[in-house]
Amino acid sequence: MPVVKNADRKGILAIAQEVRELAAQAREGKLSSADMNGGCFTVSSLGGIGGTYFTPIINAPEVAILGVSQARHQLVWNGEAAEPRLILPMSLSWDHRVLDGAAAGCDNPLLFRRQSINVRAGILGLALLSLGLSLY
Repeated sequence: MPVVKNADRKGILAIAQEVRELAAQAREGKLSSADMNGGCFTVSSLGGIGGTYFTPIINAPEVAILGVSQARHQLVWNGEAAEPRLILPMSLSWDHRVLDGAAAGCDNPLLFRRQSINVRAGILGLALLSLGLSLY
C-alpha cells in the first residue's frame, strides 16, 4: 500500500495529487519499498467490486484503517416518508492499545445532518478528501 508522507503538513489538493501519482506508479509496478513504508492510517476501498460492508484489517504497525464500500441509493425514513438517499458504507478499525475504543467510536469525525455531511478536521475527513470523495 503506498504511503503519503507528511500528510499533516500538506493541503487537501496536494494530498489528492500525490495519491493519484502513487496510484499510477502502483499500477505500473514502479513503487519502491520506501514508497510503501511509514504509514499510520490506511484507507481501503472495495467500492469498485461491490459489497456493502467489510472488516478492514489493520496493517501493523499502523493504528487504524478505514474501509470504504460502494455507495448506493437506499430508501431512508425521514420521519414522515421514505426518501432516496445516497449511502456510503464505511467500516473503521483501530488498535485499542493506541486509541481508546469509546472515544474513537463516539467522537466520529463525520457529523450526519439531514441534507449534508459536515467533515470535521481530522484524519478520517482528511483521508476521505484525499481520495477525491465529494461529500454533500
